[in-house]
Amino acid sequence: ITSVTTDTSSVGTTSATLNGTATIGGASELYDRRGFNLGTASASAGNYNMGSSSDTGGPWAGTGSFSHATTSLSKGQSYYFRAYAASSTVPQTAYGSEVQFLTGIDVPASLAGTASTQTSISFSWTTTTGANAINTIVRYRTDQYPTSVTDGTEGCKINGTSCTVSSLSCGSAYYLRAWASTTVAGLST
Repeated sequence: ITSVTTDTSSVGTTSATLNGTATIGGASELYDRRGFNLGTASASAGNYNMGSSSDTGGPWAGTGSFSHATTSLSKGQSYYFRAYAASSTVPQTAYGSEVQFLTGIDVPASLAGTASTQTSISFSWTTTTGANAINTIVRYRTDQYPTSVTDGTEGCKINGTSCTVSSLSCGSAYYLRAWASTTVAGLST
């Protein structure tokens, strides 16, 4: 067995397409099983807790590219997977490199604000809840709506569905926007 490569595409909030490619070095070798190990923990931390997805024959046998669309994933969750190919002719299994990906999260919805005092506004919203900390960042400007998560002034950043933005000027107009973000092992959404 020469090599197995691994990558992912089409990552959504609850789904992802896992991709692999298996190549061989000699004509006597045949892969009779190809598949993926998937879990929420790295292989270096133990076994993949979601097990394996593979079959023999059909599209799972042979060489070349193969893929599997997996669903029912958790929003805002970090996943690890690797592709593998096995040969019974030359008893061995080859693994691709481990790949980590992060499923998407919902954007904050139904953002509503109420004046708390003359210089503060209390906000509430709905957003994803999940296994990892989902932070909502509320930013504001006085001339236009913030255009990115780094534009304007940060009013609050919280793992929750409400916050109060303070130290505002009485009588001024404010344009606010909210973003959801999670950072898991260096991945962010």
